Amino acid sequence: MLVTIDTLRADRLGTYGNATVATPNMDRLAREGAVALHTSVQVPLTRPSHVSLLSGLYPGREAVPVNGTTLALGGGGIHCITQQVPAIA
Repeated sequence: MLVTIDTLRADRLGTYGNATVATPNMDRLAREGAVALHTSVQVPLTRPSHVSLLSGLYPGREAVPVNGTTLALGGGGIHCITQQVPAIA
């Protein structure tokens, strides 16, 4: 399972040490799964970051370079992913 959450600071979750909030489900996932303590992204925008994460492509060439861009399969071009590109999702 891959959990990604947009605009959530780590220090707002119990699993990262916040004792004033109740996040029991996220805390349980962290206890029973794997937690990434140090991460980085290719681009600090939600949609391009997710496309890059799931496709392995850098934003801009064949992936989605900015939020609000439509991703199309096939045909080539700047906002298309060809069907030969393996993806996690």
